[in-house]
Amino acid sequence: MKKNYLLTLTAACLMALSLTACGDNNNNSADNAEEAETETAAADENVNAANDVVDPADIDPDKYITKLGDYKGITIAATKRDVTDNDVETKINSIISNATVNTEITDRTDVQEGDVANIDFEGKKDGVAFDGGTSQGYDLEIGSGSFIPGFEEGLIGVNVGETVDLDLTFPETYGNPELAGQAVVFTVKVNSISAKTIPELNDEYVAGLGIENVSNVDEYRDYIRKNLEESAEESYIDALKSNAIDTVVASTEFAEDYPTDLFDYYFNLTKSNDQYYAQYYGFEFSEYINLAYGAESEEAYDEIIKESALKFVHETMTCNKIALLENITVSDEQYRENLEKDASSVGYSAEEYEKNINVDQYKFYILENLVIDFVVDNANVTEAAAEE
Repeated sequence: MKKNYLLTLTAACLMALSLTACGDNNNNSADNAEEAETETAAADENVNAANDVVDPADIDPDKYITKLGDYKGITIAATKRDVTDNDVETKINSIISNATVNTEITDRTDVQEGDVANIDFEGKKDGVAFDGGTSQGYDLEIGSGSFIPGFEEGLIGVNVGETVDLDLTFPETYGNPELAGQAVVFTVKVNSISAKTIPELNDEYVAGLGIENVSNVDEYRDYIRKNLEESAEESYIDALKSNAIDTVVASTEFAEDYPTDLFDYYFNLTKSNDQYYAQYYGFEFSEYINLAYGAESEEAYDEIIKESALKFVHETMTCNKIALLENITVSDEQYRENLEKDASSVGYSAEEYEKNINVDQYKFYILENLVIDFVVDNANVTEAAAEE
């Protein structure tokens, strides 16, 4: 749901992203219950942050805009990309390569390069098991480089049913400082070995996908092409919208003063969600902000999102002003249609979804979409040159 063409839409959609993350966690480890409690608590904090927001529609844009830029008849451009036969085949090959199945090897028992070894393992440092170093029934592709150096190589030649001790050393650059550069022992049992098999693209494979009205390879290619064309059109429209709002805001003059409640809302909710995702994906916050923002410190990160928050405020005030001038409003029907669509996209009912959003902010998000659509509909649209 998170759109690139308007920062203000980000705030309205942050909660939906959190809902998606919680719903997509299919890890069946023994730590799930504790993780679920942590994720729920973090999500609850985000709900509270969302419910603290002021309604942007209640803020007088004339207090913060000294001169509204042109928003009718502006020139905007975007590239409309045609979908080629090669695009279709590339997408199909990507899907098939990720749909591999493991077929158990029965004509030999020793682990070889390229095998998928099902293993139980326990890692110990100084004789004590360390966090994250133990698993059972883990499928490891030998040669994938998924584990630390020496682990996969140490299993080559080991027979099914055998248990081996691997004396290894974590790399100095390993993400966990408590293990970086440390000597450890992994006790590993090989349960079985399998070969990865890539499905063959044929009518039988396609029929087994269970796609409505798609039962053979030709229909599947048409189905993939249609999806790619829809995606290309969506990207084109998003690019036009991004260009439109950027153009209007760039020519709008703002007062030095700004609505601090709105600024603080965006800043705090962005930070809350980044902290949530860092925890969810197992990163230290410093690692996460470096990966996501290129920030070398939390102070640098704060400056980045402060700049983003001010842009958020300026875009919000601009859309608010245009909505007032053009008498653009959100009907109950438009609200319901958007709610049901967005709820469905993250696997929730409209009622469940509505409980996890701030309704006033969400309605303003819909209003902003309507405003930007109005600007695009009244713009001079040209074709941008395709990138080489």
